[in-house]
Amino acid sequence: MTSPYPVTVVGYFILLLGACVLMIGLTYSARNLAELETIEKVWFFTVVVLIIKDTVTSLIFPEMAPPGEVIRIGMGVTHANELSSLATLVFWLSFSKKRTRHTILVWLLRAFLVYVIIGARSRVSVVAFLLGGLVYLLFASRDYLKRWVTVSAGVGALSTFFLLTVCLNQSWANDIVEYARRGQTRAGLTTFTGRTLIWQHAFGKSLESPIIGHGYGVSRLTMGQPPNSEWQPSHCHNELLEVFFNTGVLGLIPVLAVFTYSLGWIVGFSGLRRACSTDLALHAVSVVVIFLFSCLFEPRLGVRLIPIQPLFFFYLLTLDRKKYFLRS
Repeated sequence: MTSPYPVTVVGYFILLLGACVLMIGLTYSARNLAELETIEKVWFFTVVVLIIKDTVTSLIFPEMAPPGEVIRIGMGVTHANELSSLATLVFWLSFSKKRTRHTILVWLLRAFLVYVIIGARSRVSVVAFLLGGLVYLLFASRDYLKRWVTVSAGVGALSTFFLLTVCLNQSWANDIVEYARRGQTRAGLTTFTGRTLIWQHAFGKSLESPIIGHGYGVSRLTMGQPPNSEWQPSHCHNELLEVFFNTGVLGLIPVLAVFTYSLGWIVGFSGLRRACSTDLALHAVSVVVIFLFSCLFEPRLGVRLIPIQPLFFFYLLTLDRKKYFLRS
């Protein structure tokens, strides 16, 4: 091991390995779909508690947020991007084709999650939220052609309407633009909040150890500052780059294989819908799309253990059990 922080690397690796073993044990021990859905519900309710706890803490102690920045829910407690990502996943997991006895409570939860997503002011999470809803609508109907035409026409009409209102200087449209800008300059927006500078810097540093990387989970300690900057990023802000930086080619190849394999939920959705429940298949395809999109701007597997990883592992492992549930 060549990392200057071997104890930290081993610690983070043990945590990730433990999460993998836990999800393997839970998923493969499920004897029927009810037990499989119970695993999903346990994750759901656990993360709901975490979101409520972090949101309330952030609101009660706003001084915990870094000074000089736009107020965002979650900053100083966990992180606004991570908190809003969890809220996005929980929101779409809350939908079900089955009837529920607690409809009012579910809609109150959804309203709270939308509040968290908006208050966190994470552009990646907002786009992921809309993308997750689009995917859910597309796959929820068996008449895919009609759904594609309807959703595409709706998205096109809304986009055109919004662009026209911006051009006409409507106040509410300008408020949305200001919300998305988050007080940043044009330079900050064109570099994706400095992400392009981080990507260039991280890729150059990755070539210093392209085979085994700098050590899992320690990019914030080993990356250093990008040129002509006074800040040090906590990670590479891209999943593949984060994995390449931390674990080199030896880690990048398995992650690429995992991402490709997860697309099985999208490609084989019809068969998986029959093998698993409709709700589980819809949840899985939405989570996979949200996850893969978020990975363009935020690392999810290459960083320390976070709640998103066990959920992704769960759906990944469920793909392996398709034949078992078809026989059942």
